[in-house]
Amino acid sequence: MSIQIADVVASCLVSMIGSGLLGNYLLQRHRAQHETQLARLRNDLETRIRTLQASLDRTLLVHRVQFETEFAAMKLIWERVISVRGLMAGLRPISSRVPEDDTPVQSDRRFADLVARFSAALGELKDSLFKSSPFIAKDLYAELFDQLLLAAQAEETSVSIHRRGEDKWYETGQRNLSIFMESAERVSELIRKRIETLAVIPE
Repeated sequence: MSIQIADVVASCLVSMIGSGLLGNYLLQRHRAQHETQLARLRNDLETRIRTLQASLDRTLLVHRVQFETEFAAMKLIWERVISVRGLMAGLRPISSRVPEDDTPVQSDRRFADLVARFSAALGELKDSLFKSSPFIAKDLYAELFDQLLLAAQAEETSVSIHRRGEDKWYETGQRNLSIFMESAERVSELIRKRIETLAVIPE
């Protein structure tokens, strides 16, 4: 019985090979596997192309001279923002060390000197901002001019017309400083993002 079954199976295989059915089956199977692999590769390639295109859409190609000019302008502005921030924070400290033999005259003189240094640093920041306005991004200029400088100028005016120890002296200073610091953080982020989007055209 087993010999007959074996003969039948052998006869079927010979028939399939002879008619090409087995060859067609193997070819179709190979083709299906190949098409699956191609589809997987195509999807992967399309994903990579979309990612690259998104990156290119955020990239601005500029000449080296423009990049170096803009970078130098932003670097100088940021250095002066840091200088103003440090002096501004020292105008109305909640606590500070003073000499034991300190007199009101000496204290007033030190404060006047600090205010003068703060005003000078603020003047340098304004000067660099106005001179750099054609070379920096509009959103960065707007943040610096409409927010950061406004807070610093408010503090400069306040310490010039009000005496230390007046009502809400420290609260006013902390409010101005807080606005300045928040704006400085946004300026820092705008500068960082701007640098990331610039790409120099190969010469």
